[in-house]
Amino acid sequence: MRTQVELAAALRRGQRLEAENVALRDGVADEGVKQPSIIAESPAMKSVLKLVERIGPADANILITGENGSGKGVIARALHQTSARAVKPLVALNAGALAEGVFE
Repeated sequence: MRTQVELAAALRRGQRLEAENVALRDGVADEGVKQPSIIAESPAMKSVLKLVERIGPADANILITGENGSGKGVIARALHQTSARAVKPLVALNAGALAEGVFE
């Protein structure tokens, strides 16, 4: 009985995770490029979003720096969504949490 209850819970968890994945992939255009969903009113953020639109499709490595809580992850996701790799998973890395030689 316990195994069946655990199995049912695992199935529900799997269904919930699949629904979250579908929700996260919603909005992918026919070409596979998802448009970023960032709302910005300030001129400074509008210029950042224009930069994201311009460099997102480029096949380049990009280093995003800034203070904690400044939205680096949001911009990284926006860049990923506008890139040709948008259909592939994004792996975010907090390099500050790694030891000095590990990242290399």
